[in-house]
Amino acid sequence: MGGNAALGNSIMAPEQYAACVDISGGIGLTPHTMTLKDELNSGLFKDFPLYLSTFGPADTLEGSRHDLAVFAKRNLEHGKKIPEYHIICGSKEFIRERVERDVRTLQEIGYHINYICAEGYDHNFDLWDEYLRITMEELLPLKRKPVYPVGSLG
Repeated sequence: MGGNAALGNSIMAPEQYAACVDISGGIGLTPHTMTLKDELNSGLFKDFPLYLSTFGPADTLEGSRHDLAVFAKRNLEHGKKIPEYHIICGSKEFIRERVERDVRTLQEIGYHINYICAEGYDHNFDLWDEYLRITMEELLPLKRKPVYPVGSLG
């Protein structure tokens, strides 16, 4: 669940990141507070006690440290520099609707999101391998040169 963690961390501490790439991150944190509340109430994760103990009861979610919408809005209100956002989901993924809801929610708050719906891909390594390559080659603002000049470290 690294994509979802990347999204959550970059919203909670945007000054720490130049960019965020969330690939298939539709489980766990979400800027659409009602989605997480509904999931907690639905019993969807009844077999995952860690999930429930992490977020607590659904009725305590709004305004808590797990409410990404509060962080996202506060970041803009306080003029924080917002990272570049690239959210990627396969067109056949079971989490596609949730991911697209996250994209819409962040856009409504005022974030610019580069959303990529990877046509024909499912929630598997075919998608992740291809889009990790694309991320490293095209999406991230990497300098693509050595940090230290060759020979400078002795």
